[in-house]
Formats: sequence, structure tokens, C-alpha cells
Amino acid sequence: MIFLKIILTFLLAGFFSWAVLLLGQGGRRRALAAMILPEFLLSLILASLGLSEVVLGLVLGSALIFFLLLPGAVALRQGRVVCRDEFLLSQLLWAFLSLCLPLVFLLDKSISRREGLVLLSLGCFFLALKNKSGKGGKIFWPKLILGSVFFLLSFSLLATVAGSFSFPSLFAAGFVLLSLPVCLPEIVLFSSLKAKIRFEQFLTPLVLGNTLILGMASFFSPFEVTSFSAYLWAVIFILLAFALFYFFAWSKRKIERFEGVALILFYFLAVLAVFNL
Repeated sequence: MIFLKIILTFLLAGFFSWAVLLLGQGGRRRALAAMILPEFLLSLILASLGLSEVVLGLVLGSALIFFLLLPGAVALRQGRVVCRDEFLLSQLLWAFLSLCLPLVFLLDKSISRREGLVLLSLGCFFLALKNKSGKGGKIFWPKLILGSVFFLLSFSLLATVAGSFSFPSLFAAGFVLLSLPVCLPEIVLFSSLKAKIRFEQFLTPLVLGNTLILGMASFFSPFEVTSFSAYLWAVIFILLAFALFYFFAWSKRKIERFEGVALILFYFLAVLAVFNL
């Protein structure tokens, strides 16, 4: 029965991903907004139910995907991932700092409403900068309407199926199960040979997840980390994932296909380790 649920979850996640990509038709700004939409909507629902610890797992699980599964999938599909000096020396480090801030707030195993407000304000500031520098595009209304209908349908079905799983902790539920479906649009989009946005732009949803998404959840529903061992190991794996990704990218300014395979294998190792804690 558990395997049927897993298969059904991934089928719905694929359906959900296709709907999100339809919503992103019509310009770079709307494509990035569509990638952020699933995580924002899911986190809003979870925070309203007092499940902000699930949001923490979702955000950290997404960070692990951005450092391991996403570049690994792109390298596997396209043969290599080219990493520019600007990306390595500034953009990637700023994204890593945005991840470190909530980790500092969590040193006391909790995030207060005031700390959530700080994260929320930083996320809004970053979003304002992106909107100021971004460019709009033509809106394809039939695809937008079709994507909206299938988005709501697949999202409700996915949330129902996800709620039927039993997990050792709230943190593990977000880290293991929910992070992959909400990041699937980025994986599909960036691994496509016809992708029209640069790989460096995966940092936008990563930064907004670490600030805007987590800040919104903790502002409306402050929380304490009840499964601290799982959280601690997740942080350790994220730090190792960042170091591994940065080493591969810095060594030759690109990530080869065999290095992408190593990143993907390390992702599944991290997920299994956190799930079993």
C-alpha cells in the first residue's frame, strides 16, 4: 500500500509540475514566480494549521534539492553545468548566507514571531529588487487559465495523498515528502534542453524559501523544533551538500555528468538518513 501511495504522489507531482510550468508561460519573471508559487501556497496552508515545523523541513529539503538534485539532474540531462565566476563568487555565497540566517535563529531550537518578521522583511526586500530588475512578457491567457485549473486540482489531490502518510516527525514529513513535489517544476525547467533561463536563476526560489517562505510561516505560527536530531542531521547534510557542489563547480567552472550522478546519489543518501532518524 505504501508503494502505491508513493507512486500516486509522484504522478500527482508530475501533473502538478506541468500545471506550474503552464502558469509560468510568458516571460522570465512569471516563470520564476510560478516556481515560487507552490512552496508559498503550501507553506501558507501549513502555517494556518499550526504546522510551521513542516515548513522548516520543506525549506531545508528544498535547499538540499537545489544543491544536489537540481544541478545533478541538469548535468545528467545536458552533459554539464557551466558555472560562471560571478555565480561562484557572489550569487551562490549570498544564497548560502540567506540559508545561514534562519539556522542562526534556530540555535535555541525555535523561531519567534520577531525573527519570522526579520526573515519576512528580508524576503520582501529581495523580491522587490528582483521585480525592479526583471522584465515582463506576453501573457498567454489560455495556458494561464488551463494551468490555474490543473494547479488547484493537482495541488488539492497531492495534499490529500501526502496527508495519508505516517512520518516519524513533522520535520521529516516536510523534508522528505513535500520538498520534492514543490521543487519538481525547477527540476523539469532547468534540466530541459529548451530552458530559456540561466541555471544561476535557481538561486531566486532558494533565497525566497529561506527568507520569505519560512519568515511568513514563523510570523503567523512561531514554533519549536521537536525533532532536533533529524533537524541537526539535515543541517549537516546541507552543509556537506553545499561544500560538495561548490567543490565540483569551482574545480573546473562546470559540473560534469559523472559529478551530477554523485550529487544525485548523495541526495538520496541524505534523505534516507534523515527519514530513518
